[in-house]
Amino acid sequence: RDANAVQAANAGTLRRLGACCSCVEVLVDVGSDLRARFATSIMMLTRRTGSAKRIFAACRTGRRHCGFRRRIDRLVDAAAAVSSERVSNLVQNAANAEEKLREALVPSEETVFANSVVRMGDIKVVGFDFDYTLVHYTSALNHLLYDLALEVLVQRRHYPPELLSDRICRSFDKNLAVRGLSIDTRSGAIVKLSYRHQMNPSRVYMGHRRLEAEEAVEHFGGSVHISVQTRDAHFKPVVDLFLLSEAALLTNVLDAFHRWGVQHDAGVVLQDITHSVREVHLSGEMHRRVLSDPEQYIDADGVTKQRLRAALVNLRSSGKKLFISSNSPYRYVACGMHFMLGDDWADLFDVVIASAQKPSFYSSDKPFRRLEVLPHAHHPPEVGDDLTGGRIAWEKVTSLEKGSVYTSGSISEFVRLTGWNGPDVLYFGDSLWADLVDARRIHGWTTAAVVAEVEKDMGVQRSEEYTFLFNQVALLRELLRLVQREMIKSREERAELASGAALLPEETQLLETIEDCVFEVTSEMADMSHPRWGSVFRTERHQTLFSFSLQRFVDLYTARVENLADYTPEHIFFPSARSSDVAGMAHDITGLSQREVASILADEQA
Repeated sequence: RDANAVQAANAGTLRRLGACCSCVEVLVDVGSDLRARFATSIMMLTRRTGSAKRIFAACRTGRRHCGFRRRIDRLVDAAAAVSSERVSNLVQNAANAEEKLREALVPSEETVFANSVVRMGDIKVVGFDFDYTLVHYTSALNHLLYDLALEVLVQRRHYPPELLSDRICRSFDKNLAVRGLSIDTRSGAIVKLSYRHQMNPSRVYMGHRRLEAEEAVEHFGGSVHISVQTRDAHFKPVVDLFLLSEAALLTNVLDAFHRWGVQHDAGVVLQDITHSVREVHLSGEMHRRVLSDPEQYIDADGVTKQRLRAALVNLRSSGKKLFISSNSPYRYVACGMHFMLGDDWADLFDVVIASAQKPSFYSSDKPFRRLEVLPHAHHPPEVGDDLTGGRIAWEKVTSLEKGSVYTSGSISEFVRLTGWNGPDVLYFGDSLWADLVDARRIHGWTTAAVVAEVEKDMGVQRSEEYTFLFNQVALLRELLRLVQREMIKSREERAELASGAALLPEETQLLETIEDCVFEVTSEMADMSHPRWGSVFRTERHQTLFSFSLQRFVDLYTARVENLADYTPEHIFFPSARSSDVAGMAHDITGLSQREVASILADEQA
């Protein structure tokens, strides 16, 4: 417990300490400052031996074990106060179930998941967005977008220049935001909503300050529920990966103003940051930086490029038409596709649309404009070069031809000129609202979401720690149901002696203890996905609003388009049993069933 003693210890002692549960208990019980110093000491003393990762892995495993035992001890103590042998037996059987909670099945991460039946043999046309769909980016892009937006904020909107050198504000932090969050445009508070429009009051932030649960509830009018009307009027959703930089910049600027005692209007700050990010996109500076060093910003190795080409070639060889519809300017698209697929990339597509201006592309009736492409359009632009990639012709577009490039336009014109419409069209995009919702809801296209976060989520679920916690939740929820049933039986027996007999206080306490344990476990699971916000796909109690919308408006989803290379062009995608389950997603871990858990609690053979 003494930090100086820890620092003086040798690496071998630390390895033994890290592997034992008593050390983990210290890490859990002491303050965060000492935990951080302890971790730093381990890293310093084990850098040469490479044992730090093994120590922390042992710590995590020991902590999960100790957490289970602590929860069981609480339940046993609470059950002891209830005068029911059957309830006590249920709790004791739960206590003996630890080794049965460690098996689960996780699908391969190279999988396309279905929310509805999609028969690829019936698909005649396949379309793709560009950013975060055909091309994925490294975290360096978020750093770049953040830096450029901060410069615009200071230089053009006259925010304090100290923001550029502030130790916290000067750089992007990937831990500050995830997709699916909602920003209160009045106060700058950031929340994560469940599909029931409920927030977790323990995960509400203003700047870097995590609000106390009571404070968060009071801030939003005394309830954890955010109405649809309030959401639509006052909340900005973080709907795509580009917006992570915006949310992180808002967090840091508000934090800096709070630390410096600067009077400000959080809503105005948000507006200025939003406009600054938009300026970065429109100016083309971000695009030029990416194209000047694609290896740094584009997330693609040789295998990724080969698999993407294989997926597209397979679709074309089966007779399907392919098209690109991107909001990015053509020169950026051309250079990016040249980097991914080589000189002949355009031969793979029948129609190429740039600067499409989605989502208005789906609701307007704007005509297309043909782009007379410059010969060097696939070469990275120099400073100050136009990114359009050519001259926009004034002549009326009467057909969309292979080998030509078009800008602007609308889906109504697209359908009229090509005849491609309805469920025979499959469209891949990364943004639910900009790419997919209207395409499916208004025009009947089959839709597929490219959700990069699926890879990380499945990686977390594959760990033994997550499996153990996942099955604990199933065990505790079934225990809650069975214990309550036994209590109801006891109440009915008591009612024969006294009409209207209610649950006894000790019975209520046991039920509340089980509920608390469930929330504790789901919180641990959330922290494994992201220390600040938890999983993109679930809250501690429900699906997130993002994942629910993914189920509602999308037929297929996958981490990467190149996963299509694993399937034939005639493959039939069938939804799993979880695809329509509001408690989970199609890619979620498969753990113990309710029947198996009930058998464990009944101490019977499954």
